[in-house]
Amino acid sequence: MEYHENRLGVIEGIEKSYDDINSLLIENFDKNLQKQLNHYKRHPSILIDEIIKTHDNFVENVSNELEKQKANHPDFKTEDTVLNEITELFDDCVGEEFSKDELTKIYSEGKERYANEIPPGYKDENTKQKKGLRNIYGDLVIWKELLNYTKNKKNPLIFITDDRKEDWWTIDKGKTIRPREELIKEFFDFTGIRILIYNADQFLTYAKERGLLPEIKDETIEEVKDIRVSDEKYYTNLSDILNSQSLASKSISDMLSAQTYKPINISDMLSSQAITSKSISDMLSAQTYKPINISDMLSSQAITSKSISDMLSAQT
Repeated sequence: MEYHENRLGVIEGIEKSYDDINSLLIENFDKNLQKQLNHYKRHPSILIDEIIKTHDNFVENVSNELEKQKANHPDFKTEDTVLNEITELFDDCVGEEFSKDELTKIYSEGKERYANEIPPGYKDENTKQKKGLRNIYGDLVIWKELLNYTKNKKNPLIFITDDRKEDWWTIDKGKTIRPREELIKEFFDFTGIRILIYNADQFLTYAKERGLLPEIKDETIEEVKDIRVSDEKYYTNLSDILNSQSLASKSISDMLSAQTYKPINISDMLSSQAITSKSISDMLSAQTYKPINISDMLSSQAITSKSISDMLSAQT
């Protein structure tokens, strides 16, 4: 559900990146660099006009290169191989959803759980307020589905999630350590069965080592890991920002009376990067959009109950 809700936005964001890079080059010059260069217009030896002309030629070359790459970018809106793979994977594998009454009870329970920071999902309360109760309590709904499914089926369960927030994982200094102990305990207390929780690259690595997914390429696992690590750093920084802003009115008043707010100077950040024409050209020519090999990941996940039991019995 969340994938389908966010899919078009992600695709549009990828397509918009080409225009963003072009605007970044132009705006950084107009707002910052040109103003600085004007200070040297009367210099007896520095030919500022020639420097500006060189810069303009560079921006034009980069813009042309971006347009060329944009024209060759895959049109995921009309032909999305990832969507096709996911649709095929989940064909006849989706269970029944909760009734409205059941969801109402889960939302009510979720309100109390989130107030006491009982996982999972409480980190979504502030960030998804405008998206409705289903989004706010979406993680808890999934958790309840896992609990009920396992209790009814009496089968071991492996849950794979790339949610990086601390309401699923114990995190120390930005590094994911293990699933939250409260979740492991609640699952066992309710079902009498253990649960294993992995992120995607951990699962792929472990399954390959056990011979369950021998055809998975190391490059695929490494790519999945790189994305996870990058997102962990992003969410850690975002969490720090959001946490720092969740202050009561009195606290904000105290802060305002004691200090002035100074926003981050984006121009300083951009101007300090001093990227040469050659380095940007190298970056643009070397960087091609390469989606994760979902086919490798998905086509090989026909793991039998026995294989899962082997993993559970071997994992301490």
